[in-house]
Amino acid sequence: MQIKTRLTLQYFLLFAVILGFSLTFFYSKYQEILVRDSIYNLKTQTSGLVDRILSDYDRDSLAMRHQDSSHMPFGVSLEVYDDKFARIYSISHVPMKVGDQDLLNLMDNYEWSRVSRNNTITLGYIKRDKRGGQYFVIAGRKLGGGEFLEIRNLLLLTFLISLLVAALGGFWYTRQALRPFKKVMEQVENILPSRLDFRLKEGGENDEISQLVLTFNRMLDRVQEAFDYQKHFTANVAHELKNPISIMSAQLDVLLQQENRSGEDYRQALKSVLRDCYRLSDITDNLLQLSRIFSDSGKMITSPWRIEDLLMESRGLLLRSNPEYKILINYVGEPIHEEQLFIEGNKSLLKSAFMNIMDNCCKYSNDQTVEINLVFEEDGRRIIEMSDRGPGMNVEDIPLIFKPFYRDPKTQHKKGSGIGLTLVDSVMRLHQIDIEVLSERDKGTTFRLKLPPSEVK
Repeated sequence: MQIKTRLTLQYFLLFAVILGFSLTFFYSKYQEILVRDSIYNLKTQTSGLVDRILSDYDRDSLAMRHQDSSHMPFGVSLEVYDDKFARIYSISHVPMKVGDQDLLNLMDNYEWSRVSRNNTITLGYIKRDKRGGQYFVIAGRKLGGGEFLEIRNLLLLTFLISLLVAALGGFWYTRQALRPFKKVMEQVENILPSRLDFRLKEGGENDEISQLVLTFNRMLDRVQEAFDYQKHFTANVAHELKNPISIMSAQLDVLLQQENRSGEDYRQALKSVLRDCYRLSDITDNLLQLSRIFSDSGKMITSPWRIEDLLMESRGLLLRSNPEYKILINYVGEPIHEEQLFIEGNKSLLKSAFMNIMDNCCKYSNDQTVEINLVFEEDGRRIIEMSDRGPGMNVEDIPLIFKPFYRDPKTQHKKGSGIGLTLVDSVMRLHQIDIEVLSERDKGTTFRLKLPPSEVK
């Protein structure tokens, strides 16, 4: 069922229930008022007549001097009883069933009334004559059935006409309300893989539809960015893998074509090939780490690890493959509690990120040295600072270093794939670690890692 049909049906049913309840309440109140007025009129009409009847009644002879019913309203029945329950007057235009219990109730309640199923009102009340004698009066009349039937038919006709208007109005209203959604759907149909730059037109009103369009356009921005990232990433990966493979192939081909080569020539060629193999290994390792982050970030296994142990292990692994590097680790301040020494995270990813920052600092530092400060501040914050002594960067270039395969044109001669800092940025985001880069030209660069607050147990 379409939303338009469902909304129209729900609106129609809700309107029908509310209108039906309102008309039923109105009819019941109208009937109640009509009965109350009829009872009041019946008592008013019969009270004067009963006074005349009692003036003609001889209590001594227990008989009426004369019985005149010419002033009795048409359609009204009347019975009068004395205090011994003897009927002294009776005239019947409508059938009334009066029992002894009805007379006894008058002694207790002084007045009562009821409406029978055939719309006959029966009223009982007490009347006294001039000498103080007590008499019981039972009066009855039939309600006008035509009045009830007429108002019932009028309310039923009103109900049916209102339902018809509600159905037409509900259909028009839902159609108008859903028209903006239809326009959005027509625009969405124009979005193709080859037209990811297409955006929905945002309305001038600040309503829910405009918010939906704005949210959808933001989603399209992210989708386009992801497609562009994937396209450039694939091209850059192919380029980065092709370069060392081409160099290795060329070196081996030259080596095989020349027969008069010394053992030293072979050694140098193999060393060059081995360096390219290391480069390929670094590239593939970083790509695998990135793939693991983007595919299994929700399933990452974490544990608490000592920060200094992670730094020392990262330092040892990096020095093993680059013994010429100098990595200095300093401690600034003292932790307030033991939990500050730990960080919750994935050990392999954190070590990989730390190693990439250390390697980047050593690679671009003039003396291949990185200085690491593990800072414990008085307010409980923990910061890891890694500084190099390299050429530095311009402020506008700092956001670009985390883009995949970005290389500063002035440092193209340095070895690297341009993936390491992209991996660092992803790992830091995954562990909720804020990373800040401070750099000036000819003054070096500092990476500040602001670790999340430690949980004190």
